[in-house]
Amino acid sequence: MVPAIALLRRRQIISIESRDPLADLLARHGRLEELRAYVATDGYEEAVQRLAELLREHGDLEGVITVIRAD
Repeated sequence: MVPAIALLRRRQIISIESRDPLADLLARHGRLEELRAYVATDGYEEAVQRLAELLREHGDLEGVITVIRAD
């Protein structure tokens, strides 16, 4: 998976069909801290949305509020 992450980090396309492929990949593999760092540095709306979805799935409603407010 690491090569996929490296490839997606260099991409020219920010989103596909209103989704961020890197954010989706990180979320799918439970890489929450990497997803948080990605959102903090790049902050694409789609990545923020995916992080909020993942936090909601884990029952972290305070985290969801924090992520959305920071955006």
